[in-house]
Amino acid sequence: MRMRIPAFRPLVASALLCAAPASHAATFSVGPAPDCTHTTLQAALDSAAGNSGADIVRIVRSAAWTGIQVSTDSNQDVEIVGGWEACTSAAPSGRTTLSGAGGQARSVLALRGNGNFTLRNLEITGGDQAGDDDGGGIHFQGGGIVRIVDSLITGNSADEGGGVYAHGTTALAELILEDSVVSFNTARNHGGGAVAQGIEMTMRGVASALMFNSAGGSGGGLLVRSGDRASYAYITGGLFGVQGNTAARGGGIAVQTGPQALDAEVQVYSLDGEPVLVAGNTATERGGGIDVQPDYDVDLIGFPGSESTARAKLRNVDLRGNLAPVGAALNLAHVNWGPLGIEAMGGGAYFNASTGFHAVRPEAAPCPVGKPCGYIRDNSTGNLTGAVAHLSEDARLEVSRLVIQDNDGGWLVYLSGEEATRLFLDNTLVTGNTMQHALVRDDQNEDGDTAYVVLNYLTIAGNTVGANGVLSINEDMVLTRSLVDQPGKALIATDVGATGGAHDIQYTIANTSTLPGGTTLAPPRFVDPANGDYLPRAGSRAVDFAPPDGAIATDLLSRPRIVGLPVNPNESGIADAGALERQALQPLVLNSDFDTDAGQWDVLATSTWDGTQDASGAPASGSLRGSIAIDATRQAVRRQCIHLPGPGTYTLNGWGRVTQAMPSHRAWLDWELRYSTATVDGCTDSAPALTGSLALASSNDWTRPPVPAAIEVEPGVWGPYTSLTIYLVVQNGSPIGPGPHLPDATLGGPDGWFDGITLETSFDDVIFRDGFD
Repeated sequence: MRMRIPAFRPLVASALLCAAPASHAATFSVGPAPDCTHTTLQAALDSAAGNSGADIVRIVRSAAWTGIQVSTDSNQDVEIVGGWEACTSAAPSGRTTLSGAGGQARSVLALRGNGNFTLRNLEITGGDQAGDDDGGGIHFQGGGIVRIVDSLITGNSADEGGGVYAHGTTALAELILEDSVVSFNTARNHGGGAVAQGIEMTMRGVASALMFNSAGGSGGGLLVRSGDRASYAYITGGLFGVQGNTAARGGGIAVQTGPQALDAEVQVYSLDGEPVLVAGNTATERGGGIDVQPDYDVDLIGFPGSESTARAKLRNVDLRGNLAPVGAALNLAHVNWGPLGIEAMGGGAYFNASTGFHAVRPEAAPCPVGKPCGYIRDNSTGNLTGAVAHLSEDARLEVSRLVIQDNDGGWLVYLSGEEATRLFLDNTLVTGNTMQHALVRDDQNEDGDTAYVVLNYLTIAGNTVGANGVLSINEDMVLTRSLVDQPGKALIATDVGATGGAHDIQYTIANTSTLPGGTTLAPPRFVDPANGDYLPRAGSRAVDFAPPDGAIATDLLSRPRIVGLPVNPNESGIADAGALERQALQPLVLNSDFDTDAGQWDVLATSTWDGTQDASGAPASGSLRGSIAIDATRQAVRRQCIHLPGPGTYTLNGWGRVTQAMPSHRAWLDWELRYSTATVDGCTDSAPALTGSLALASSNDWTRPPVPAAIEVEPGVWGPYTSLTIYLVVQNGSPIGPGPHLPDATLGGPDGWFDGITLETSFDDVIFRDGFD
């Protein structure tokens, strides 16, 4: 990749200023009034080209500028600024519209030369290049910089680059879109919004977007293409990103190398830690979100090398809601080469590489701590056979710290061909997808001693799979440190194609119908999968289950990967299986403070979340209110089952209050301890070994007992199915008819409130949390 030295241009500019004769910048103004220097933009640009300095051309917004087709060929710097109410205004406001409507079939602005052009506060529309001409709105060919700021490029058409066509002729050529929108442009062939060929392109600023453009060929929003020069595009944000574009290939973005096989690369990354959208794009053939297509002429360059020069590098990108029959989110195509056309080179895509050649530029924000570093979600093939991510021969897809969720199609990831197509997934959550076949299919059957499918630290759960198994791999594969929860499905499918190769499966927990070697049958025990929380609970066997991978330091949420908890037994190491590493033993009780709702607690009797009462947690976070009938004496209103992570002394406590009627009304915590259960993950389907109660309150005031209930679990009786069930209990000390002393009773009996329910252990001491062994 071409390296840029930021200080280069200023130093060269300074040297030239010292050596060259003095030049004088000029300001020209364009408008119908007598105080304007010119009445046409073309005349003003001609004057600027004839002036030796860096010039400014102001265009009033109060005039109608139609039939505009202007051009300039200059090695000087010129800034074209719209939005002026009058030629004598002190500052611009709004935009000036330059429309090609009513003129010839040409670009609105044609820029040539090695000068630096800045376009500011403009709306460029109505350009309509005819035939095979390019750049409907703006056509740039040169070695300088075109900077488009606070502008709108919309409603233009051309053969290529409906909105903008930028072709660099030197290594210093650049196209910059800054707080500018390219929308509703059309290319008969490629690059509906823009074409960046042999140039460095940057899109930045919160107001920037490539939206609702269309192309008959490749790149509905953007085509990045190399020719006799490499081409790089950097998409660094924008509130709307790359959205709603349409093409045959690469609805959002297409990346293509030319016959010289020079680099063609797009980097999409965030500058502020918020995901960049590549969303709602459509491709009628392939690559709804992104399509990567290598190409080269073997007669020109010989053997092309071991890695494709067509690639996409992404960090914190949201590939969402894209549509294509093949590669709904992402398609990595290939090109054949060699005398018989039997060799292949495929495209590459790399998600969230932290360092090295596959990482994005250093200016990118790091993956945010506590959040996934991007998504592939809600994409659809619209058919029963296509894949959400399709890899053709020799393609390479590397994914880390990503959530792949709620997609639908034939396959989630499909690897085709016989030329070493590679898939590497780590720290990735795969959930909620609906696939007609298996989630991952590799049909290449490539002979050799290298595993081309490597799956590490994955959580696969809650997907709808049409095949009889989750993975269909006809190739050497490594599956390790992963957590697969797909009840009723085999881990390896046998009904959707041949399966072969060596499957090296290690340190994997599988809740599946078959258990290949290297897997352990165990329930996953996620925190709250119904609401998208797939962190293992402290009592999950996935915690401290596997030896760590020294090359992977963080989990899906960019938190430390190697965190050994003090009470959990280490089965094979201190790393957790799955995409998420549990960072601390607590909380053992889920939703203990009833913050905003009463989730995680099973309903046994009349009970609701009460936002008016609070004793623990965030201010006004609420509590649980339970009500019992007039004739009831003692009623459990909610319960929660907690699988205990290991032996030790557990202490149970909480806050309570009760309707003030008489001292015998009480709020209680009851508990039941079971060492094992009749089913693999049951809590109440066998008799408890020990039971107990803790009185929380007997008055209308919130109280917490000074001495908690102590529950001893000896090492000799603890096991992976040992559980503690906690009950929230309201006691009616006067089971008689209601009276005026019960103003807040809902069922005639007293009401009880509960908050801040805690279960602590002797391992919660600070020295253990700090890693003391």
